[in-house]
Formats: sequence, C-alpha cells, structure tokens
Amino acid sequence: MKECPSYLNFPCLLIWFGKLPTALGIVFIAVILFGDVSRAVSGEFSLLGGGERNRAGWSYGYELEYLRRLEPAKPWAFSLATIEDGHFDAPEKHHRDGFVTQFWLLWDVGKRVTLSAGVGPYLYYDTQTFGHVMGVAPIVSADMKIALSRPWFLRLRTNQVFTTSNDTIAVLAGFGRELDSSVTRPAGPVSRPNQLLVMTDGKYLTAGYRRSVLNFVDLGVSFLQDYRKGAYGVGGQLWLVDRCFDDQLKIGLGAGPYYDLRRKAAGWAHQISMVAGYSMAVIGRPYIDVMLQWDRIHTRVYNDEDVLSAGIGYRF
Repeated sequence: MKECPSYLNFPCLLIWFGKLPTALGIVFIAVILFGDVSRAVSGEFSLLGGGERNRAGWSYGYELEYLRRLEPAKPWAFSLATIEDGHFDAPEKHHRDGFVTQFWLLWDVGKRVTLSAGVGPYLYYDTQTFGHVMGVAPIVSADMKIALSRPWFLRLRTNQVFTTSNDTIAVLAGFGRELDSSVTRPAGPVSRPNQLLVMTDGKYLTAGYRRSVLNFVDLGVSFLQDYRKGAYGVGGQLWLVDRCFDDQLKIGLGAGPYYDLRRKAAGWAHQISMVAGYSMAVIGRPYIDVMLQWDRIHTRVYNDEDVLSAGIGYRF
C-alpha cells in the first residue's frame, strides 16, 4: 500500500480515520453487552440467525434488532432491525437485505416466557442476476423470548416476507440483552437540542446538523462527500431515537430524501433518492458525543452505497 506523503494530506487522513468505525463498533457492542441496567427495562438488543426457505429451496439469514416497549409492563412494542436474507440461486440469483420496522403485541406467559406477534414494512434491496430491485414488502413475525440469567435472554422467531418474486419464510434463533430506557420521561424540550457532527469512514466525509424536537424525535440534514468517486450530495432525515443506561447511550433509526448534487450538475436522471440508517452515540459531558452511524443510500440506479462512519458531535 502506498504511504501517505504527508499528514497534512486530507484525503489520506480520512483513510487513517476510516479504521475508526470498526474499532468504535466494537466499543459500542461492549457497552450494550456489559453496561449496567439500573432502571426499568424497556429496551432489548438481539442478534438472530438461522435458515429460510422459498419455493426453490433453503438458504440462510440473520437479523440485528432493537426492540422497545412503548410503556413499561404494557403489551405494546416497536422494533427497528436490519435483515440479511433472501440468498437464493433460483429462480434468479437473489441477495436481499434492508431495514425493518415492526409493531408488536406481547403476551407474558409466567415470569420467564414472552410470546409476541409483529407486523410492519420491510424496506429491501434485492441484487439479482439480471437487475436490481428496491421495494417495500410486508413482513409478519411470531416470536418467543425465554429469560435466562438477567439481563440475558434466548429468542426464537419466524419471519415471513411477501414480495412479488421472492417470498420467504425464516426460522431464527439467537441471544439478546435487556436495556434500560428513558421511556418514563415525558416528551418535551431537550437540553442542548442542537448538534453539529462530523464523521468519516475513510471514503465518505459527512458533515451535518441535527436537532432534537422531542425526546424521541430528531430532525437532521447532512452533506456527504465521496472521495473515491468525486460524488457528493445532501440528505435530510427524520430520526426516531431512544436513550439507554441513564442517558449515556443514544440509539436511533433515520430515513429521508437524498439529493445527488453530482448527478444534478451532470444533468442525469434520478437526482433524488433515499437515505436510511442507524446511529449510536455515547453522550458525553458536557457537550461532546462520540458517534457511530450506518447509512444506506438508495440511488435507484443499481449502485446503492453503504456508509459506516465514526466521528464526533457537538451539542449546543
């Protein structure tokens, strides 16, 4: 690998900083796995894997999910998840993944078992041999949670996805951890609601502004620069957020429009597309946050981009 000629070479600095997202991701996972649960449990973090089937045969899939009860001890919940599934060679070579939001009805069966049923939209991107398909499909799930030694639990789940060309049914199993949550705090103004942020993954540089309008809703706008391709654009996102571990960890899911300025300058079609992703932040004291964010830019021209960035945010 060619060495950087100077530490003042800015694109080269981005390459060095591009190692941060992986390292920071390990730190965030450690916080989730080993952080102290000191308040009422409302949030859950799960990692599931298993097999799935369509009309052509069997394959595999996995799911990373954050689930939160809308109120402690109430039977309603919603979840945010990323799914990797739909890997089949027939009838076409499918490779599907995307984001899922579901609403759940829960039944507590004794002290250790919780049964639940969920339904919601699956925003997916399916790479195929003779084309690529982006769409929204319904997903229906049945779930069983078995409590182990607190805060750990075992989760068993089946998902059924209904699309026009690749309906699947999956059977998944995995482990999860309960998280405390700020659900008991009333909605209203947030201290230091404004935030400036700068992040990079070594290829993309992201600079943005985010504002907390409610305890669980943020609005954001960001500028993205791709140093590999010379691409750049502006995105706006609505974020659903939650805070765990006495407000030390902030988790969010955001989605909104993305305006490709390079395609605009070149006079190309499909200038407006979509960006969706997850964010996690360790909320610092008094006003500096350490952030990790994963965005998927749906370009509608068969070259979607995944951006895993790390950086800092300044709250004011």
